[in-house]
Amino acid sequence: MSEVAVGTRQERKRRTRQALLDAALRLLDRSSLASLSLREVTREVGIVPTAFYRHFASMDELGVALVEESMRTLRAMLRDARRTRADDAIRGSVRILADQVLAHENHFRFLIRERHGGVPDVRRAIATELRFIGSELATDLARFPGLSAWDPEDLRMVADLMVSGMLGIVTALLDAPATRSTSRRRGRSASASSASSRWAWRTGSRRGDLTRPSRGLDTSGPRGQTVGMSQPAVMDSAALGLFGPDSVTWQVHADPAMWLAGVRSLFLQALHPRVVAGVVQNSDFRNDPLGRLIRTADFVGRTTYGTVEEARTAGERIRRVHRALRAVDPDTGERYRVDEPELLLWVHCAEVGSFLSIVRRAGFPLTKAHADRYLHEQRTSAALVGLDPDEVPGTVEQLRDYFRAVRPTLRHTPDAEVIHDFLHRPPVKGRLALGLPLYQVTIGHLSYSLLPRWARRMWGHRSYPETLSTLALRALRARPSPCRTDSGSPANRNPRR
Repeated sequence: MSEVAVGTRQERKRRTRQALLDAALRLLDRSSLASLSLREVTREVGIVPTAFYRHFASMDELGVALVEESMRTLRAMLRDARRTRADDAIRGSVRILADQVLAHENHFRFLIRERHGGVPDVRRAIATELRFIGSELATDLARFPGLSAWDPEDLRMVADLMVSGMLGIVTALLDAPATRSTSRRRGRSASASSASSRWAWRTGSRRGDLTRPSRGLDTSGPRGQTVGMSQPAVMDSAALGLFGPDSVTWQVHADPAMWLAGVRSLFLQALHPRVVAGVVQNSDFRNDPLGRLIRTADFVGRTTYGTVEEARTAGERIRRVHRALRAVDPDTGERYRVDEPELLLWVHCAEVGSFLSIVRRAGFPLTKAHADRYLHEQRTSAALVGLDPDEVPGTVEQLRDYFRAVRPTLRHTPDAEVIHDFLHRPPVKGRLALGLPLYQVTIGHLSYSLLPRWARRMWGHRSYPETLSTLALRALRARPSPCRTDSGSPANRNPRR
């Protein structure tokens, strides 16, 4: 047999093998690997089922081959990202990632779904490849100034977090409307979001009967409307706290995006000239950079999840501190109390508005009724710091009206710039200082970029593009979860023959 004939036969075999991989990848857009049968793949290619075994020993082996092919796409993307200029690393890397996901959507969707799918060999292959990518990234990080002294285990942990964040961004891109519309144009149906089912409030949950009214609270929503959601649980004991485990407050405040929401609220609060002057003139945040953040987080945690007595004690402590503090208006020279109702109301609204806005933007499935109920519940927290609950916005519309009314009094001041610099580059020391470059881009500047557009205009500093900010927020919040389809359920699985 001539060499030409042998070469031709080998080329045909290579093309048929690639056709099987391409066909499987197309079919996997509508189902999981565990539910895909050998006959479906061979019918898609146009060959008899027995010819499949000339290329793969099983469907599982085909799946592993798809992992190798998909990972080549991912590695090419990472090589491009490494060539991005350091001063444009975030923007450039996400742009490259977005381009690659749109160009190779099926490969990325396969990796995201099968990372936690039902085929053990494929799961292991993906996990091995991701560990290898994390190891390469840790080696790259060790070359950065300031990171060379880090312990290899710490670098590996940071690298693994970055890989998880990257996968979160991929998931967000695949779920983005533009990507879904592209899929529909190709004749594919978009998969339903699993977020609502994971976070939905369900009647009769193990946390309690959500159909019962809470003690002392009207079970109707704001303005007397019935709210189509769970009501706060019956307070059988003061140990359940002010809200209870079935309140919207408990659900929202447990979300990972709350860390970014908290920092964002500090940026927003700093636009009120008297509020920020009171902070700069009275707070020791320069010498104790983490103290204010920790105390704020502790107050929110105690009032949300602590007992009723702990919440009241925390509120009394705040009121006692504020009663003793005075500040001088930098424009008029007037001396004023920092616990004036106008100032307390601004701090409260900037805080709860940030919490609500960011967790919703991060993907938490809150309806309008949920958001109204959350603000209604937060009137209780406002009372703890000395505000009249009836004077505090209790619905989304009321909060929007408040921000619209207060906006003319807000502006960027020299004191605000002090807070801007502090939140971007807190003066931490020791090993914490080594993490500042990572903090600045992933927490500090991202939190600033998540401000509403009108607030960013007041600040006057550049921010990340809104789409990039949303993707990064969702990536930092993301938790790995299997991407399942109805066809992937046991009842619908085809025999793998």
